This record gives sequence, structure tokens and C-alpha cells, in this order.
Amino acid sequence: MRKDEQNRGLWGYKENMATQKNDSRTMSYHLTTEGSRSILVQLRKSEFNEFILKHLPEKMQKRHYQVPRYKIFNYILKFLYMGCQWKMLPIERDATGRPGIHYSQVFRIFQFG
Repeated sequence: MRKDEQNRGLWGYKENMATQKNDSRTMSYHLTTEGSRSILVQLRKSEFNEFILKHLPEKMQKRHYQVPRYKIFNYILKFLYMGCQWKMLPIERDATGRPGIHYSQVFRIFQFG
């Protein structure tokens, strides 16, 4: 494997953690591990729709949630990466300070698809 290929993330984005911002609207977010491998912990909506949505069960594709499906998927990726308990999952809060979705709902979606 060439040196420039080693620095590429899962979707082909070049890794540079010093300048990369954690903004779901602009780019995916990778965490670099030892060596040249990276772990994907956040997807953009367009990437989710292109690569993941078509592989979900049909009932998951048609069901509507308050929180977009790509955010739920990102919560599941964070849970798997962090190895924390479901109730410790960092969930974004809305303008009123309430979580957008309860951690148990994220677990149910993860559990039953």
C-alpha cells in the first residue's frame, strides 16, 4: 500500500485531524487509530443516503422519526466506538434543552432495525 493511500479514510477522504472540523454538514468525521486505519464515527446525510440507506430493512426506510435516520446511525456509530452504556450516549439537545431522541429509542432502533 502506498503512503498516500494509507492516509485515506474509509470513504476516501484524506486524514488530517489537525485541520478537520467535526461538522456533520461539511464532511465525515474519522478518528485515527494506531497505524493508518481510521474509524468512521460520523456520516453526512448524503453519504448515509448513498451508502447505508439502501441496505436497511424496508420497514426502517419507510418509518419516520423525529430525528433524521442518519443522526440515529451516527449515534449508533458513536456508541460502538465509545463502548459506553446507552444512557451515557452524547445526544444533541434542541433549543429548549431537551434531547432530540431518548437513548432507549436509539437502542430499540439498533436492536430491532
